[in-house]
Amino acid sequence: MPPRWYLQLAKAYWNPFIAVLVFLATVMYWQDPADPGVVILSVMVGISGLLRFWQEFRSGRAADALKKLVTTTCAVQRRAGSGSAPVHMIRTRKIPFIQSRASWPVMVMTVLAVLTGLWLPFSPLAPSLGFVALPASYFPWLIGVLLAYCTLTQIVKTWYIRRFNTWL
Repeated sequence: MPPRWYLQLAKAYWNPFIAVLVFLATVMYWQDPADPGVVILSVMVGISGLLRFWQEFRSGRAADALKKLVTTTCAVQRRAGSGSAPVHMIRTRKIPFIQSRASWPVMVMTVLAVLTGLWLPFSPLAPSLGFVALPASYFPWLIGVLLAYCTLTQIVKTWYIRRFNTWL
């Protein structure tokens, strides 16, 4: 819902250009109240603010009409397991899961988080949470993206260790 018209009108006059014009008109009036430049600047301020108000008012109404024609739906999928991947990737100098494993509480919590993330969109809670089950074709892509992420992170980590002889 757009702001009320009188708030939009007030906002139309609140900008640096109008402030400069008002300042100049005030200085000119202070020096010579009969100066025609005061009237000219005042008219410029009035027209500038009214034009800005009219354009924003009409575009706001048009945008509202367009919003009524469009239904907004959105499905956000947080990749299950992707939030835990950085923890396992950067916690050690070695290759995670191969040369080094995290402590059992970290591993248990990672597995629980991933399983919960995978289960929720298919659970009875999904509709009340606004979740939508993803197609099966999504999961091979997820695995591919996670493997690519882990590979790239390991490459950058190895380069960093060789370059600076230290790891976090």
